[in-house]
Amino acid sequence: MLGKHSVIYFLGRGLPGIINFLAMSIYTRLVAPNEYGKYSIIFATVMLMTMIFYQWIRLTLLRFLPKATNPEEEGQLFASVFIGFLVSGLLSILFLGVYLIFFKNQYSMVLLGGGILLLWLQSLYEIGLEYFRSNLKVKRYSIINFIRSILALLFGAFFSYLGFGANGLILGLNISIVLIISIYYRSVLLKMFKSIKFFNKTAFFSHMSYGVPLTASYAMSYVFNTSDRFFIQHYVGAASTGIYSVGYDLSKQTLWVIMMSINLASYPLVLRALEAKEFVKANEQLKSYLLILIAISFPAAFGLAFLAKPITSILIGKSYSSEVAIIVPYISIGALIAGLKAYYIDLSFHLSKRSWMQLWSVSISAVINIALNFILIPRIGIMGAVYSSVICYTVDFLISAYLTTKCFALPVPWLNVGKLVLSTGVMVIVILLIKPVLSGPIGLAIIITVGGLIYLLLLFLFRLVNFKKIIGQFK
Repeated sequence: MLGKHSVIYFLGRGLPGIINFLAMSIYTRLVAPNEYGKYSIIFATVMLMTMIFYQWIRLTLLRFLPKATNPEEEGQLFASVFIGFLVSGLLSILFLGVYLIFFKNQYSMVLLGGGILLLWLQSLYEIGLEYFRSNLKVKRYSIINFIRSILALLFGAFFSYLGFGANGLILGLNISIVLIISIYYRSVLLKMFKSIKFFNKTAFFSHMSYGVPLTASYAMSYVFNTSDRFFIQHYVGAASTGIYSVGYDLSKQTLWVIMMSINLASYPLVLRALEAKEFVKANEQLKSYLLILIAISFPAAFGLAFLAKPITSILIGKSYSSEVAIIVPYISIGALIAGLKAYYIDLSFHLSKRSWMQLWSVSISAVINIALNFILIPRIGIMGAVYSSVICYTVDFLISAYLTTKCFALPVPWLNVGKLVLSTGVMVIVILLIKPVLSGPIGLAIIITVGGLIYLLLLFLFRLVNFKKIIGQFK
């Protein structure tokens, strides 16, 4: 089931990821770095506020829906979701008022208004996706994500072509979500409205006590993932923010789309095994999950790092590509470290229900990140943000790994992990040997193919690939 769900989730997250790469390639040819920088700041702010005000609702739904064994428990959960959404909406309005006071002179009211609408639409969209994920409705989850990405690309490219710039990109996102909600979310919205009669104050605060600490952790994590853009905007300018955002998103999205797809498939299965007290089964699922995560993310990260220049020259517009190629290798490795922390190490805090412990590592890393950005960006520009990100991802990973010793013990099959690391190293050597003699799109395709085949061969020789077992996963 894990393999089957991973592929379906990859189609749901992976294909939209590919579409997002296509969108980035198109946008960097239609939108100037200055406009893309404005879009990046508005989008980063919206996602931060989504984390602060709405993330706890998504996490609560994912954690408690599998445990809702009767209509009353499910009704109480959805009542908490509905009331939480309304309360969070009111709080976000107050926060947005403060935001408008500080930024009304930097951005047009149309762009800010589009950002406010995107906050509410994106939050509702993510809550619906979490409902489908919790119920293992992976096909619907994947279809919704895919269609939304297509719509966002079409509308975003259309408005960008007409010269709307950052406004067009935000407008394209809003229209795509409105269409998705109107088509696919009727049952979810109806369930939320009908659940109000089940509202229970005790259950509501119980749900909040689980989700809010995690929200604080996620929000702090997002701060240290995006604060660099605000520093670049302030010290270097919107154009540099746009260039940095493209390099950062290209690197991180490439890896996190893959890692997220595996996590989306694995985590609900682990939860259900633990709820059924099948601890041995849950432990084996965690081992398999980690090996799949590393087996796919390691070659992807190092391949992207060592092929950054040819990849960016093909995918990214000329006004961006030369500087983006310098950023990508560093952010790729940093994103790999951050992904392993987010999609495996952090499971220890979730599974032990000690979510508040995440705040330690994230808070320390966020403070260090802000301090380094403050020191480095005025001196060395974009690269200051790059160095700061990699350092802080590493610090966050190490602190979190230490804290897991006090929470849920996560299994690590070290021997097989070592084999995967060695296989990745050999693949990188092969890439470095053949890269100087090949160029252009065809050359890049040959390098990726040869490197991938060498990697798969090593996995087979190390007995890390069992084709019969893999085929069995999809039955």
